[in-house]
Amino acid sequence: MHQRITQLAQLLRPAIRKARVWVAQQYLLLCAKQKRRHQVIAALIALAVLAYVVASFNTYNRQRQLGEITSVFVASQNLEPGDVIDGATFTTRRMPRTFVAPSALRAITDGMVVQQRVAVGDVLSFTNVGASSTLTDRLPQDFRAVAIALRTVLPNMQPGNTVDVIANGVLLAADGLVLYVLPESNTVVVAVPSAVSPAVASAAAIGDATLVVSS
Repeated sequence: MHQRITQLAQLLRPAIRKARVWVAQQYLLLCAKQKRRHQVIAALIALAVLAYVVASFNTYNRQRQLGEITSVFVASQNLEPGDVIDGATFTTRRMPRTFVAPSALRAITDGMVVQQRVAVGDVLSFTNVGASSTLTDRLPQDFRAVAIALRTVLPNMQPGNTVDVIANGVLLAADGLVLYVLPESNTVVVAVPSAVSPAVASAAAIGDATLVVSS
């Protein structure tokens, strides 16, 4: 019996040797795969960190290119002419100053009313919002009130002065009447003939309008 077992062991020895070699190879392969897996995971983490750094850098560059960020007032609901501006009708939004028109409101005061239809999200400005209802009471017949935010130093003027409205060297309105002066925003509300008020309002909206005091 012992002899048979010995013979069987001798017969199985090559197979056992091959099995040991195969097991050793598989173990080495498994170790190599684990090491490779760790390397891949580390590479993916490094790529994610690099992508985050690049995205943050691009965002910072875009903000620098767009310029300073400022706050504006935007309508939080659709507004019709005559609606009173209060806390329920507007909200604030931050945006690059480059995209903010010179006529945008810098402050909300009591008694401001809507002068023309304003949609949700529109920036509140002196072209669509008036100072108060008493302002329009002083309008001459067939005149319209237009707010003009000046890029230059505000001329020495007061309500009742007569001014000419000029844009790019072209006279848009002669003998306009100063109704209101807002020194804190460098803005003047002027009554101009209704026939030229669209041209004056357009020039004021893009910041091209300026004033010359005539009396």
